[in-house]
Amino acid sequence: MHIVISYPALRSVIEFLDAAKRQHFTARCPSLRLVDRTIPLHVENLNIGEFYLEIIGKSQFSAQFFINQVSFRDKNNAWRRTARFDMEQKEAIKKFYDFCLGGRSEIYVNHVSFGGSSLTMGNLPANFSLTVNKFLASHGNFESFLPAINPISYPLYSVEISTTDVLSLNHPVLHTAQNLTIITNQDTDHEHLLIDKIRNKNVSIGYEFIILVDLLEIIEDWMFYKREIGTTFTFFEDFRNDVSRTLNQLYEELHDCRKEWKEEDNQEHMIREYRHFFIKIDEASKILVYGEKTQEGTGSRVVFKVVAMTDAVEDVEMEADNMEVDYMEE
Repeated sequence: MHIVISYPALRSVIEFLDAAKRQHFTARCPSLRLVDRTIPLHVENLNIGEFYLEIIGKSQFSAQFFINQVSFRDKNNAWRRTARFDMEQKEAIKKFYDFCLGGRSEIYVNHVSFGGSSLTMGNLPANFSLTVNKFLASHGNFESFLPAINPISYPLYSVEISTTDVLSLNHPVLHTAQNLTIITNQDTDHEHLLIDKIRNKNVSIGYEFIILVDLLEIIEDWMFYKREIGTTFTFFEDFRNDVSRTLNQLYEELHDCRKEWKEEDNQEHMIREYRHFFIKIDEASKILVYGEKTQEGTGSRVVFKVVAMTDAVEDVEMEADNMEVDYMEE
């Protein structure tokens, strides 16, 4: 006997179906296509480019456009099939994007990545809006992609941008991000961007080759204006991918204010063979300067981390103990 699924039950199945598989199923079933766009779409990773679209979760739906054809890849990045079209490439891309993403009531994306220039936005359907947690703009000015982000997404959990065509880091989307990554390049105007004025608590900055002046200015800014305990900045390189030289340079440049490392300050992933020291901010906090292995384990990065002065913590605990004794005596 056939079991008939009611619309509410079918709606729940479709909504939480893996996004890439959902594309395959609805493309082959006209009756599902009638209701598909009224049902929220949940996507783990959505990569949007000028000539490509990728929907990635447990499975993958990937399309790459060429002059007169579109090719599809599977999760192993192997070619699955190729289809030809008899229209302008730009028109074909817009139709495809509209078929996959257009006219939907709600699209929830954990991580969205925009590639290519601002021309990518011209491919997107009218009134296109994503509710996202993580935002990446690998090329072009990140601001050109923000119209595609639903305002209820802010503040974002993480933002990663390239400084290509970026004139200023003074933007609320950057200021409010819980985790901020900035990728610089040889054309980046470091002096104009004022990297040392970034106020976020968790920041990663990528360089082709680390610029020592940036790091020294950040240290100076933190010493003067102070920073919240737990503030952590990391700095990494694309080419050398080994920051021991940078740490040696910092050690020499900061000779008049650096202090010897204390064993209680040891960090989980720090590289003990590299230079490591701390700089006192005030009686309550200090900046740890050290190197650590990247999560991939293929390189290293410089870390600046604000922690409480051990002596200050001990003083606070002793004061609290004395207050408790006084209270008991009363």
